Amino acid sequence: MALFPVPRYMGEDEKEGTVRSVMTLKELHTIAKERAKSITGREAGTIIKKEVREMDVDDNKKTKGKKRMKKLEPDTESSEQLKPKKRKHDVKASEETMEHDEACNDDGGDDETEENDEEDNPLPMVTHSERYRPSTQLTYHHLPDWVTQSHHIESDIAEYSQSLEDFALNPIITDNLHKMSVTSLFPVQCVVLPELLSSSHGPLLSTVSGAPPSDMCICAPTGCGKTLSYVVPIVSSLLNRITRELKALVVVPSKDLALQVYNVFVSVSKGTRVRIGAVGSQNTSFSVEQKQLISHHGPAVDVLVATPGRLVRHLQETPFLSLASLRYLVIDEADRIFEQSYHNWLNTVMDSIRETHSSGHCPLSSSCIPRMYPELWKPSFSKSLLKHKGMHTDSQLSSSINDLIYPAAAPLQKLLFSATLSLDPEQLHLLQLYRPKLFTATPALQEDLGQSILPSTLKEYSISCSSDYKPLVLLHLILTFDHHRILCFTHSRESTHRLTLLLKEYDAPVAEISGDLSQEKKNELIKKLTGKEIKALVCSDGMARGMDIPGIDCVINYDVPSHFRSYLHRVGRTARAGAEGAAYTLNTFEEVHKWQRMIREAGRKQIENVSITEDDLKQYVIKYSDALESVANSITCKRK
Repeated sequence: MALFPVPRYMGEDEKEGTVRSVMTLKELHTIAKERAKSITGREAGTIIKKEVREMDVDDNKKTKGKKRMKKLEPDTESSEQLKPKKRKHDVKASEETMEHDEACNDDGGDDETEENDEEDNPLPMVTHSERYRPSTQLTYHHLPDWVTQSHHIESDIAEYSQSLEDFALNPIITDNLHKMSVTSLFPVQCVVLPELLSSSHGPLLSTVSGAPPSDMCICAPTGCGKTLSYVVPIVSSLLNRITRELKALVVVPSKDLALQVYNVFVSVSKGTRVRIGAVGSQNTSFSVEQKQLISHHGPAVDVLVATPGRLVRHLQETPFLSLASLRYLVIDEADRIFEQSYHNWLNTVMDSIRETHSSGHCPLSSSCIPRMYPELWKPSFSKSLLKHKGMHTDSQLSSSINDLIYPAAAPLQKLLFSATLSLDPEQLHLLQLYRPKLFTATPALQEDLGQSILPSTLKEYSISCSSDYKPLVLLHLILTFDHHRILCFTHSRESTHRLTLLLKEYDAPVAEISGDLSQEKKNELIKKLTGKEIKALVCSDGMARGMDIPGIDCVINYDVPSHFRSYLHRVGRTARAGAEGAAYTLNTFEEVHKWQRMIREAGRKQIENVSITEDDLKQYVIKYSDALESVANSITCKRK
């Protein structure tokens, strides 16, 4: 099965103003004949004529166009280029749609062959009216070599984990990992960590061979330790840094995940000179964050964890914040970040990186070196340097120190992480991945990488019920099933609030958690859940991404997720790090078909059905009407 359609790349040296969606008649007939091979009789002739009719350029000359279509033969080798009259609205429309054509043209043919064809056959022009005329678009699929030759990651944590002592890590980092109760590395860490460590040799942090390191895409199950797989090598590579510059940028989609990743970095780097910063992770003012990022001596952090929107604002408004020395660009939960624009953050970051890296190095003036790097301006250092280099002026000394600090722009390595990594060609083109490597626990031929990745220790169940008594089924699960730390997911914050109020009418040990709460309140609720003061937290899909709440042994999908990717991230909150977990999905009788189709299309095996009878719910039905009325009154009073 094909992975994704790849838009046809026309090349940068194409003549300015040429419309990219144009095809020669010869190419048209070649496509028509290929399509006709698999179709016989009248159907083949109909399709060929239809494609010719829809894609033929007639420049509003209907009679001439019909005659030409009738006379058209498959072996036609050339055609006269049409030259429509230039009209102002046509020229303007053509300019406005150039970018649209570049993104939407999805011809996946061989580049070299297309270049030869373009040289032999001049392309006819297409008018504005022809551009938007309905047509049959032919889509081609193929898999890049780096996808078909992916590196496999084992999903069985218990069998393929390795001892921490098997890896030659710095003793400080090893000790910090032990304090975090990490004694062995999971399969994804065993594969990714050595790969990243091997690219951190020498002053330029390049590979042992001297070549720039390859970019990496990692697609692995939820709860398998993807965060540590990039935190450990990044901190390791910065242990011996000379000057403090922003070397690693980690972009995550939410405040909660940003805080979680920040805490992991802080724990691993404890006792080292590596400084960690975070923006957008807490309710901190923008001015306070600026002071944390930049000090009077220069950059104040080596690693920055940021949410996309906050990052863009800092790049635009924080003085002296530069990506000139950036070594690592990590995009965690990449599929979710790519699905949302977030103030066009990716373009902003990549433009900033290109501007600073294109110069090759980052010059410093002689006036700012003493302020930022006073240790390099000491008399003993400068005299020895002057004597060794034979220099006699301050400008020569400044230039030499600058070369020592920034010998050249370090090669940037991009790292993409997600449990459901969809390789969108448009986004990957913007990232400009260099010799990328794919590490995945799923077959490379799967249309959506990560689509069927779930922990092997997870048990899945399905419960069908009527919509009227669905809240009572959930109540029965929470009160009677042998699970002690439960996450219950709904499709919206409003549903979360209503459901929580209804469950509390039955004195159920539950609480509501959402993005509206302060971080202190969230931590308090999580502490109550892990301490078994409450049994369940009700939340929406916002909590389903990347959050690691310790000890969750059950996930309940009160509302059926809209697609399987959401299901995967929801149930991924349990059965983490090799622990066992259970997932229940409640679907009404009207949703059964949708649910079964979703599971079938995802390639999952039949999920076990759990039956809950009317007798099980009798004890809750007695006060059900009064509870619903009480919830309605509470919501009405709150709105007033």
